[in-house]
Amino acid sequence: MKKVLIGFALLLALAGCNRQENEEQTTSKSTTEATSEVSKETSTTQSQSASTSEKIVASTTQSTSKTEETSTSSSVEDEQARKLAEYNNLPEQVKVFLATTTVDDRAKYDLDPEVKPPTFIDYIQYNFDGDYLIVNLTSGVGIGHPVYLINYDDEFIYPVDGFVIVDQSAEAVYETAPVDPTPVSKIDLLDYYQANPQYFDTSIDQIQVYDDFTLNSFNKSINKIN
Repeated sequence: MKKVLIGFALLLALAGCNRQENEEQTTSKSTTEATSEVSKETSTTQSQSASTSEKIVASTTQSTSKTEETSTSSSVEDEQARKLAEYNNLPEQVKVFLATTTVDDRAKYDLDPEVKPPTFIDYIQYNFDGDYLIVNLTSGVGIGHPVYLINYDDEFIYPVDGFVIVDQSAEAVYETAPVDPTPVSKIDLLDYYQANPQYFDTSIDQIQVYDDFTLNSFNKSINKIN
Protein backbone atom coordinates (compact mmCIF):
# COMPACT_ATOMS: atom_id res chain seq x y z
CA MET A 1 0.00 0.00 0.00
CA LYS A 2 2.84 2.34 0.89
CA LYS A 3 4.42 1.71 -2.50
CA VAL A 4 1.17 2.57 -4.24
CA LEU A 5 0.96 5.88 -2.40
CA ILE A 6 4.55 6.73 -3.26
CA GLY A 7 3.92 5.91 -6.93
CA PHE A 8 0.80 8.04 -6.98
CA ALA A 9 2.73 10.92 -5.44
CA LEU A 10 5.40 10.63 -8.08
CA LEU A 11 2.74 10.75 -10.84
CA LEU A 12 1.26 13.90 -9.34
CA ALA A 13 4.70 15.50 -9.14
CA LEU A 14 5.44 14.66 -12.78
CA ALA A 15 2.08 16.00 -13.87
CA GLY A 16 2.77 19.24 -12.01
CA CYS A 17 6.16 19.64 -13.66
CA ASN A 18 4.69 19.06 -17.13
CA ARG A 19 1.95 21.66 -16.51
CA GLN A 20 4.52 24.18 -15.27
CA GLU A 21 6.67 23.60 -18.35
CA ASN A 22 3.66 24.01 -20.61
CA GLU A 23 2.69 27.24 -18.86
CA GLU A 24 6.26 28.55 -19.11
CA GLN A 25 6.38 27.65 -22.81
CA THR A 26 3.03 29.34 -23.40
CA THR A 27 4.17 32.43 -21.50
CA SER A 28 7.44 32.50 -23.41
CA LYS A 29 5.64 32.13 -26.74
CA SER A 30 3.20 34.89 -25.86
CA THR A 31 6.06 37.16 -24.78
CA THR A 32 7.96 36.43 -28.00
CA GLU A 33 4.89 37.11 -30.13
CA ALA A 34 4.18 40.32 -28.21
CA THR A 35 7.80 41.44 -28.59
CA SER A 36 7.68 40.66 -32.31
CA GLU A 37 4.45 42.62 -32.72
CA VAL A 38 5.88 45.60 -30.87
CA SER A 39 8.97 45.39 -33.04
CA LYS A 40 6.82 45.38 -36.18
CA GLU A 41 4.80 48.34 -34.95
CA THR A 42 7.99 50.23 -34.05
CA SER A 43 9.47 49.47 -37.49
CA THR A 44 6.26 50.59 -39.22
CA THR A 45 6.16 53.78 -37.16
CA GLN A 46 9.81 54.53 -37.94
CA SER A 47 9.19 53.87 -41.64
CA GLN A 48 6.14 56.15 -41.66
CA SER A 49 8.08 58.79 -39.76
CA ALA A 50 10.96 58.62 -42.24
CA SER A 51 8.55 58.81 -45.17
CA THR A 52 6.80 61.80 -43.62
CA SER A 53 10.16 63.52 -43.03
CA GLU A 54 11.17 62.92 -46.64
CA LYS A 55 7.88 64.39 -47.86
CA ILE A 56 8.32 67.42 -45.63
CA VAL A 57 11.88 67.96 -46.90
CA ALA A 58 10.76 67.54 -50.51
CA SER A 59 7.84 69.90 -50.01
CA THR A 60 10.07 72.48 -48.32
CA THR A 61 12.64 72.22 -51.14
CA GLN A 62 9.95 72.67 -53.80
CA SER A 63 8.46 75.59 -51.92
CA THR A 64 11.87 77.26 -51.55
CA SER A 65 12.61 76.70 -55.25
CA LYS A 66 9.28 78.22 -56.29
CA THR A 67 9.83 81.18 -53.97
CA GLU A 68 13.29 81.81 -55.46
CA GLU A 69 11.89 81.55 -59.01
CA THR A 70 9.07 83.94 -58.17
CA SER A 71 11.51 86.37 -56.56
CA THR A 72 13.87 86.24 -59.57
CA SER A 73 11.01 86.69 -62.02
CA SER A 74 9.66 89.60 -60.01
CA SER A 75 13.10 91.25 -59.94
CA VAL A 76 13.46 90.92 -63.73
CA GLU A 77 9.99 92.34 -64.30
CA ASP A 78 10.70 95.25 -61.95
CA GLU A 79 13.94 96.03 -63.78
CA GLN A 80 12.20 95.92 -67.17
CA ALA A 81 9.43 98.19 -65.90
CA ARG A 82 12.03 100.63 -64.56
CA LYS A 83 13.88 100.75 -67.89
CA LEU A 84 10.68 101.18 -69.91
CA ALA A 85 9.66 104.05 -67.66
CA GLU A 86 13.11 105.59 -68.16
CA TYR A 87 12.75 105.26 -71.94
CA ASN A 88 9.30 106.85 -71.86
CA ASN A 89 10.67 109.81 -69.92
CA LEU A 90 13.18 110.67 -72.65
CA PRO A 91 12.43 113.79 -74.72
CA GLU A 92 10.17 113.08 -77.70
CA GLN A 93 12.89 114.07 -80.20
CA VAL A 94 15.32 111.59 -78.65
CA LYS A 95 12.78 108.77 -78.88
CA VAL A 96 12.10 109.68 -82.53
CA PHE A 97 15.85 109.68 -83.15
CA LEU A 98 16.18 106.25 -81.56
CA ALA A 99 13.24 104.88 -83.57
CA THR A 100 14.87 106.18 -86.76
CA THR A 101 17.97 104.08 -86.05
CA THR A 102 15.82 100.96 -86.51
CA VAL A 103 15.15 101.80 -90.19
CA ASP A 104 17.98 104.06 -91.35
CA ASP A 105 21.61 103.23 -90.61
CA ARG A 106 22.59 106.84 -91.30
CA ALA A 107 21.02 107.74 -87.96
CA LYS A 108 23.32 105.43 -86.04
CA TYR A 109 26.55 106.57 -84.45
CA ASP A 110 29.94 104.98 -84.51
CA LEU A 111 32.17 105.58 -81.50
CA ASP A 112 35.25 105.23 -83.70
CA PRO A 113 35.80 108.80 -84.99
CA GLU A 114 37.91 107.47 -87.87
CA VAL A 115 34.86 105.61 -89.16
CA LYS A 116 32.22 108.22 -88.47
CA PRO A 117 32.40 111.15 -86.08
CA PRO A 118 29.89 110.68 -83.26
CA THR A 119 28.08 113.85 -84.28
CA PHE A 120 24.78 113.89 -86.13
CA ILE A 121 24.96 116.36 -89.05
CA ASP A 122 21.66 115.63 -90.82
CA TYR A 123 18.01 116.31 -90.01
CA ILE A 124 15.04 114.15 -89.13
CA GLN A 125 11.52 115.17 -90.05
CA TYR A 126 8.75 113.28 -88.32
CA ASN A 127 5.10 113.13 -87.38
CA PHE A 128 2.87 110.83 -85.33
CA ASP A 129 -0.41 109.47 -86.65
CA GLY A 130 -2.15 107.25 -84.10
CA ASP A 131 0.18 104.38 -83.22
CA TYR A 132 2.38 105.15 -86.23
CA LEU A 133 5.47 107.27 -86.65
CA ILE A 134 6.56 108.58 -90.06
CA VAL A 135 10.22 109.62 -90.28
CA ASN A 136 12.54 111.00 -92.95
CA LEU A 137 16.26 111.49 -92.46
CA THR A 138 17.54 114.15 -94.85
CA SER A 139 20.58 116.30 -95.45
CA GLY A 140 18.26 119.12 -96.48
CA VAL A 141 19.15 119.03 -100.18
CA GLY A 142 18.46 116.77 -103.13
CA ILE A 143 16.28 113.67 -103.33
CA GLY A 144 16.75 110.02 -102.50
CA HIS A 145 16.03 110.36 -98.81
CA PRO A 146 13.72 107.50 -97.73
CA VAL A 147 10.52 108.00 -95.76
CA TYR A 148 9.73 105.24 -93.28
CA LEU A 149 6.65 104.06 -91.44
CA ILE A 150 7.13 102.73 -87.94
CA ASN A 151 4.60 101.18 -85.57
CA TYR A 152 5.05 100.95 -81.82
CA ASP A 153 3.46 99.71 -78.60
CA ASP A 154 4.40 99.87 -74.91
CA GLU A 155 7.53 97.73 -75.29
CA PHE A 156 8.63 97.49 -78.93
CA ILE A 157 9.29 99.43 -82.12
CA TYR A 158 8.11 97.74 -85.35
CA PRO A 159 9.60 98.88 -88.68
CA VAL A 160 6.78 98.58 -91.24
CA ASP A 161 7.66 99.93 -94.68
CA GLY A 162 9.46 102.65 -96.59
CA PHE A 163 9.65 104.45 -99.92
CA VAL A 164 12.08 106.77 -101.64
CA ILE A 165 11.65 109.25 -104.48
CA VAL A 166 14.41 108.60 -107.03
CA ASP A 167 13.38 110.90 -109.87
CA GLN A 168 11.43 114.15 -109.95
CA SER A 169 12.38 115.35 -113.43
CA ALA A 170 8.96 114.92 -115.03
CA GLU A 171 6.83 112.73 -112.79
CA ALA A 172 8.03 111.50 -109.45
CA VAL A 173 9.31 107.94 -109.47
CA TYR A 174 8.91 106.00 -106.26
CA GLU A 175 10.80 102.92 -105.15
CA THR A 176 10.63 100.72 -102.09
CA ALA A 177 12.99 101.45 -99.23
CA PRO A 178 13.39 98.01 -97.61
CA VAL A 179 13.18 97.62 -93.85
CA ASP A 180 13.99 94.83 -91.45
CA PRO A 181 10.61 94.09 -89.78
CA THR A 182 12.20 92.52 -86.71
CA PRO A 183 10.74 94.20 -83.58
CA VAL A 184 13.22 96.24 -81.57
CA SER A 185 12.89 96.46 -77.81
CA LYS A 186 12.62 99.92 -76.30
CA ILE A 187 14.91 98.66 -73.55
CA ASP A 188 17.58 97.90 -76.18
CA LEU A 189 17.12 101.40 -77.59
CA LEU A 190 17.53 102.85 -74.10
CA ASP A 191 20.80 100.93 -73.70
CA TYR A 192 21.93 102.27 -77.10
CA TYR A 193 21.10 105.80 -75.98
CA GLN A 194 22.87 105.45 -72.64
CA ALA A 195 26.06 104.27 -74.36
CA ASN A 196 26.40 107.73 -75.96
CA PRO A 197 23.69 110.12 -74.71
CA GLN A 198 25.55 113.22 -75.91
CA TYR A 199 25.14 112.10 -79.53
CA PHE A 200 21.38 112.24 -79.15
CA ASP A 201 20.99 115.09 -76.69
CA THR A 202 22.99 117.56 -78.76
CA SER A 203 20.92 116.82 -81.88
CA ILE A 204 17.45 117.65 -80.57
CA ASP A 205 17.23 120.89 -82.60
CA GLN A 206 17.80 118.91 -85.79
CA ILE A 207 14.71 116.77 -85.22
CA GLN A 208 11.58 118.57 -86.32
CA VAL A 209 7.87 117.87 -86.72
CA TYR A 210 6.62 117.78 -90.32
CA ASP A 211 2.82 117.97 -90.39
CA ASP A 212 2.52 116.75 -93.99
CA PHE A 213 3.58 113.29 -92.89
CA THR A 214 0.39 111.30 -92.26
CA LEU A 215 -0.54 107.65 -92.57
CA ASN A 216 -2.78 108.54 -95.51
CA SER A 217 -0.05 110.43 -97.38
CA PHE A 218 2.43 107.63 -96.74
CA ASN A 219 0.05 104.99 -98.17
CA LYS A 220 -0.60 107.15 -101.24
CA SER A 221 3.13 107.30 -101.91
CA ILE A 222 3.53 103.56 -101.40
CA ASN A 223 0.75 102.94 -103.93
CA LYS A 224 2.74 104.89 -106.57
CA ILE A 225 5.52 102.32 -106.53
CA ASN A 226 5.51 100.45 -109.86
